[in-house]
Amino acid sequence: MASDEDSKDLAARFLQYGTPVDPILHLEPEDSPFWGSATWISSRVIAKSLLEPGWAEVESIARELLHPEIASVVCLPTWGPFWALWVVGEGRYGYSVVSTEPDYQSAEPDILLPTGIESQPSIPMRPVKKLQRDLSKDLGTRICQIWRKVLSETRCPKVPVLGACDGVEYHFGYEAKETNPMYGQTWSPAKHTVPGELASLSHTLRHYLRAANPSEPQFVESIEAHLAWFRTQTSEP
Repeated sequence: MASDEDSKDLAARFLQYGTPVDPILHLEPEDSPFWGSATWISSRVIAKSLLEPGWAEVESIARELLHPEIASVVCLPTWGPFWALWVVGEGRYGYSVVSTEPDYQSAEPDILLPTGIESQPSIPMRPVKKLQRDLSKDLGTRICQIWRKVLSETRCPKVPVLGACDGVEYHFGYEAKETNPMYGQTWSPAKHTVPGELASLSHTLRHYLRAANPSEPQFVESIEAHLAWFRTQTSEP
């Protein structure tokens, strides 16, 4: 049986090799040479199954607006359920938050997703659950402003960090009629960095969608806290 000292040494080694040495201060472009083949094909297949039903709902909302904007994130943890989330709307009319995730409470059987590879022709996936709630015009506008600002500053890192250990991939996007679509990604971002705060804001929005009582002030206060942090880093667009 391992001693307490052995357990401490093991934990120290995990922390040493299980977290990036240098915090990543910006999102990385989706076409970065440090990504691609290192990403599991199963992650991409499952992510696509979440994106398609969510995007259909987002498009139906956007079609009713003159100048819609869409902020998005796909979260792909090594351990845990994948999920996708969108903030879609227009400053004059309001915003909606839409998310998709596997429905582990559903009585429906797993769906077999084709992979296109011979060694693993299909992947089992739970039916997809879709959630949607309204978001105020003020919060929606400021959230999309942050998304647009952060994604406009994507850049390649000096050294690769993907694959250093198990972690969480985040893929962000922003599009609007007056701008070209922008995309960026990060992996297990450190706290108190721009990618880390954007990931935390994404999780807060997901909690807001899944809450039994989303009108509680704690959700607005939490979102406001994230937005306030970004204001301390740079001036809003």
